[in-house]
Amino acid sequence: MLDNAASYVDQYQYVSISDDRKKDLSYRLLVSFNKSTLMDVLNSSGLAVWDVNRAKILLWLVIEQKGKQAFLDIDRNAKVEKAIQDAAMAKGIPLLLPLMDLEEKQAISVIDILAAKPDKILEASSRYDVATILSGKLVKKRTCWSSEWALHFNNKIERWTVSCTDLKTNLNNALQGVYR
Repeated sequence: MLDNAASYVDQYQYVSISDDRKKDLSYRLLVSFNKSTLMDVLNSSGLAVWDVNRAKILLWLVIEQKGKQAFLDIDRNAKVEKAIQDAAMAKGIPLLLPLMDLEEKQAISVIDILAAKPDKILEASSRYDVATILSGKLVKKRTCWSSEWALHFNNKIERWTVSCTDLKTNLNNALQGVYR
């Protein structure tokens, strides 16, 4: 992308800036970009394009390790939580994690998430006032992680899986699915 940087520029100019504190004349570079060309390159490269007002996405995540399934607990799964936050930041996705307080534990179960039950997931998510909900299962295998995902948006559910890879790669690939 950087090799062809000049092809994304419509025009540029140097503007003089006077600073009363300095006797030197300074310049500022103003650049106007070709939006459609730049957007095509960004989209084809898989890079996140952030809108000014990005809506949060609520994430319900079940983690399976050693045959046991449980909701993401940031105290017990700090490594996973950090990897999720890093992947979200890289993809430009503002994630919101549920509180998992008593009210939520009574409203939704691990099985509801694994079955991707829309009614249960939407009901438990209603307190967050979000338009998009991502639910998933992240499974720790011997040497890798696999995952299954469901995105609830506009009364539709999109599903995808990510095959066994390291944790960081798996979560980056998983969150790329949000853009489909």
